[in-house]
Amino acid sequence: MGSSKKSSDPLATARLIEEKVTSRSLYGELLRKYYGFSHGSWYGGSFAGYVIGCNLDCVFCWAWFKNRFDLGFYLTPEEVARKLVLGSVETKARVTRISGGEPTICIDHLLEVMKDFSRRSNKILLVIETNGILLGCSDDRVGELGEFSEKNISIRVSLKGANPDTFSLLTGASKEYYSCQLSSIEKLVKAGFIPGRTLLIAVMSSFNKPREIAELIYGLSKIDEEIPKTVELEIVRLYKNVKKKLDSINLRPITYIEPDSTRK
Repeated sequence: MGSSKKSSDPLATARLIEEKVTSRSLYGELLRKYYGFSHGSWYGGSFAGYVIGCNLDCVFCWAWFKNRFDLGFYLTPEEVARKLVLGSVETKARVTRISGGEPTICIDHLLEVMKDFSRRSNKILLVIETNGILLGCSDDRVGELGEFSEKNISIRVSLKGANPDTFSLLTGASKEYYSCQLSSIEKLVKAGFIPGRTLLIAVMSSFNKPREIAELIYGLSKIDEEIPKTVELEIVRLYKNVKKKLDSINLRPITYIEPDSTRK
């Protein structure tokens, strides 16, 4: 059973959010709002910058702060890149990431972060974690990302479910936008990103039957035959805030991980 709430338009939502999470410095630099930076266990140990502002409202999302516009602080692209590199060095993490909200909201800021990060370090990996919708619906911005396809930057597209119906149930967005997620993967491959290396694909699999997941992966194989070998099946983690949201719409995952990391 799912929510009867009216479906949202993630493109319109992104435009509204961009106005709330971006600004200009006195010198004209494009600023983006960040909640904070910290070290975590993802990717075997990574240092992350968490953006505020997301165009989806996923019921399984752990980032409680993602649309708390009263929190956080504005940073220039240079400041973000410097924090990521220094944080990685200080914590001895080989991987950095931009996560939390949706990094591609205000993509001009993101492109400058990527450019400055690559200039500062060619040994540390930067992973951009995105839902792909803005990339998939854009006619030209993915091509600009292609400049970084052979550098130390990877794009991780997280598919919200294995089909349009599950996508809408989990995100509150109209099911038509699921195709934008798939389109982003196709466009990133064409731009030069390599599945399993500079293009990482994950699927929130906890709410779909195995056959539905298999059908999705088969469809992805038509984009690139390497994708089925590298796609990651995400399992929902039942943090307190996540469980509360799932209970509110009477939705129970098929598979899940308790906070103590015991898989069910």
